[in-house]
Amino acid sequence: MALILTGLVLLVIAGGLFKRAGTDLIPFRNVSALVTTGVYRFTRNPMYLGMATVLLGGAVALGAATALPVPLLFVVVIEMRFIRPEEEMLRGLFPEDFPAYCARVRRWI
Repeated sequence: MALILTGLVLLVIAGGLFKRAGTDLIPFRNVSALVTTGVYRFTRNPMYLGMATVLLGGAVALGAATALPVPLLFVVVIEMRFIRPEEEMLRGLFPEDFPAYCARVRRWI
C-alpha cells in the first residue's frame, strides 16, 4: 500500500508542477515550458515513475509473482512509445536548456 500511495503522491506533485507552469499533462500537446524544479530535480519523468510505482505497489499487494512483469512491461512501453519521442521533441523546443537538464538529471532515478 505504501508503494501505491507514494506513486500517487508523486503523480499529483508532478502534475501540479506542470499545471503551474502552464504546460499540458497530455504528452506531445501544448508544451510551453520545461519544468525542472521540485521533483523534476531528481527525475526527468516523475509522472511515469509514479505510474510505475503504483503498478509495482499493485503487483506487490496482489502477492502474485505473475503480476510483477506488469510494471516492467509498462516501463519498457513508456520508454519506447513516450519518453524517447518526448525527449526528441523537447530537444527541438529547448535546444540549450533540455540537453543541460539531461546532463544534470537522470531519466528515471
